[in-house]
Amino acid sequence: MEIKQLKYFIQVCDDQNFSKAAKNLYITQQGLSKAIKNLEAEIDMALFDRENNGVFLTDYGQEFEKKVRKVITNFDDFSSEVDELKKGMRGHIKIALAFGVINALGPDIFAEFADQYPNIFLEFQEFDDLSCEKAVFKSEVDVGFTIGPINRGIFSGQAVVKDQLCFLINQKNWLYNKEKIFYKDLDRENIISVNHNFKLYKNFIANCQQAGFQPKFYYTTMEMMLVQNFSVTNKGVGICVDFISKNLKNTRSVIPADGNNCWEIYLITKKNYAQSPAVQSFSNWFYEKSTTELKKTIF
Repeated sequence: MEIKQLKYFIQVCDDQNFSKAAKNLYITQQGLSKAIKNLEAEIDMALFDRENNGVFLTDYGQEFEKKVRKVITNFDDFSSEVDELKKGMRGHIKIALAFGVINALGPDIFAEFADQYPNIFLEFQEFDDLSCEKAVFKSEVDVGFTIGPINRGIFSGQAVVKDQLCFLINQKNWLYNKEKIFYKDLDRENIISVNHNFKLYKNFIANCQQAGFQPKFYYTTMEMMLVQNFSVTNKGVGICVDFISKNLKNTRSVIPADGNNCWEIYLITKKNYAQSPAVQSFSNWFYEKSTTELKKTIF
């Protein structure tokens, strides 16, 4: 029994005439009659009473029609869903977010994607930078938003948002009124930063070493808000990201005058790993968005 036969049967039910049904199906009447006879033989029951003024369902045919209409509806729904899956319009995407990414991108960006792709369900988890990348590499999630640079030997991706590392200088600190601040100026300062699981921490240390010293950490944390709070209370110089460091009380946000201070959010997937059509749609949508709107939110 094929779905095509069942659709032929329903067309005859609707038209109550083999000639008319054959015309609507764009097949010959002989071919339609043969298909229905084969169906009746397969289920071993007569479906139609054939009379001069048309064809009419038998009692068996009436019950069979009810079942077949449900089967066809379910099949059509299934076919539509499969087609959406192939086109990347339906699916379930697990997304790893490095801490701070939501603040940079804004939650509305994901809501906008959901509006355009209502049949793709997004599931989010937050991690530190290194754990985010680990989740992508181990295929625990489909997509990651992490902080660059990325290892292009194991990940595919590109930057979707860019900003810069900054120093948070309290007004009581001697550096507050200095026009330009270099890394070497922090040689004897207490440093407040996110911890070793974050790229910001590693980048900061690399810049300090390039300047010829090892930074003295007063406090490291998983939370950027604590970096800001300690800076506001003058416990040391905070290492932060510029876009979230504006208008802090009694504190100045300064982009260093030297060093590599780039802070970039990358959308990453596992390299050489087959991505579902839904993930491909998500990635392409975000990459296109990043060339127009996302970067403007920070620059």
